Amino acid sequence: MSKIFISIIILIVIIGGIFYLFNKPEEPKKEEPPVKEFTNDPLNTTYIINDKEYALVDGKVEKEIVPGSTSVETVNAFKTETKADFNGDGLEDVLVVLTYNGGGTGTFFFVAAALNQGSSYKGTNGIILGDRIDIESTYFEKGVIFVNYLDRELGEPMTAEPSVKIVKRFVLREGELVKLAGNNLIYVTSPLPEQEVSSPLTIEGEARGNWYFEADFPVVLVNWDGLIIGEGIARAQDEWMTEDFVPFTATIEFESPFKEGDQDFMKRGGLILQKDNPSGLPENDDAIEFAIFFK
Repeated sequence: MSKIFISIIILIVIIGGIFYLFNKPEEPKKEEPPVKEFTNDPLNTTYIINDKEYALVDGKVEKEIVPGSTSVETVNAFKTETKADFNGDGLEDVLVVLTYNGGGTGTFFFVAAALNQGSSYKGTNGIILGDRIDIESTYFEKGVIFVNYLDRELGEPMTAEPSVKIVKRFVLREGELVKLAGNNLIYVTSPLPEQEVSSPLTIEGEARGNWYFEADFPVVLVNWDGLIIGEGIARAQDEWMTEDFVPFTATIEFESPFKEGDQDFMKRGGLILQKDNPSGLPENDDAIEFAIFFK
């Protein structure tokens, strides 16, 4: 075989190789699974329920109750409609109603807040509302978070439909959600339950008109043993002859029963707000009481 012929063969192979390389059909690209991008929102942040952290992803999370078991506890974001500046920092926060199931039949409702940090949200502690209740509405007014829902009468079976109207109120204090003392007739915005107080103590809140008589009602401060250490009169700050809530304020001066060297339990006291009852009839009596601590 001549050298010329061999050279021609080699040249053909080289040209064919070059042609193949430049015209090689592209292999289909493997489609990578899409990367999940989570936005900084109330459905993708961490809340604290029963002193445990639950990091929600798309509004839910599941955790094994015992490692390796099939039983799980679940937390879900049930409601995120109310948006307002809860803590006065100029940013819009979100009220979040969460449901918790620990593997049993109960579905427990909690209220929490997602605090706007500017580029992210930080979840607060959750406070329990009830088991298998019916949430009616939530809103924010005058610095207070309101949750309206239906629950059952005390002692009613869980099979009964919730029918009792309940209103609970909450505020943000130093990044923590706190439940206000009160009921459907009266609530106190200051002081908060278990807050440290000193003299003079200013008490503020709102009460329905029928809690007053002649625009006022009595308030009492007691020590750990129930001994009265201060009394005052709460006075309506608006027209009181109404069924609506009317703001009130009161001031009590007292000498702190807690002294240096006393045992810690002696710090504890109680604040009592009594419905004014000019009739003197026991069936017309009413009051709320909550704990405070003396400085």
